[in-house]
Amino acid sequence: MKKLSVLFASLLAIVVLVSSCTKEESEGKNDLGKATISGKVWMDYEDQSGNPTPALVNFDKEFAPEGIQLIATISADDLMQDGNGANVQKKNYYTTVDAEGNYSFTIDCGAKVVNVQIKGEEKLYEYNSWKWDALIGAMTYQKDERVSWGFAPINTTVVDKQDRVLDIEYTKIFVLEN
Repeated sequence: MKKLSVLFASLLAIVVLVSSCTKEESEGKNDLGKATISGKVWMDYEDQSGNPTPALVNFDKEFAPEGIQLIATISADDLMQDGNGANVQKKNYYTTVDAEGNYSFTIDCGAKVVNVQIKGEEKLYEYNSWKWDALIGAMTYQKDERVSWGFAPINTTVVDKQDRVLDIEYTKIFVLEN
C-alpha cells in the first residue's frame, strides 16, 4: 500500500511537471506584443494649379476633418512565429481622426516584423474655391466646388514595442464643378 502511494504521488508529480512545461512553451509562442502607429492627418488646400498661397493666409495645410475613419490592415501570418502562410487572413484595426488631426493605432505584433497597410476613407466636401491673383496681390473667389479628398494606401512595418510616427496627407482626387 505504501509503495502504491509513493508510486501514485510520483506519477502525479511527473504529470504536473510535464503539463506545466508544455503550457509555458505554448503560451510563449502565442504571446503578442504591441506597436503603436500615430501621427497627424493633414489636408493640402494649396491650389493644385501651382498658384502660390500667400504667406498671410495659410491655406496650405489644415487638419483633416474630425471623424475621418482610417483602417490599418495586417496579415495574420505576420503574427505567427513559423510564418508558414497557411490560411493567411487579414486583421483590421480601426480609428478615427480627432478634432486636432490626430490618429493612433495599437497593432498586435509577433516575433517578426509586421507589414501594415493604412487606408483612409475618401471624403467629398463642398467649399468656396480661391485663387491667387498676382495682378492684385490677393486671393480672389473663384466658385463653389465639390472636391473628393483621399490618399493612396500607405505601407509601413512595425515591430514589438515600437512607436512609429507617420503623418498622412489627404490630397484632391478630383473636382466636380457645380
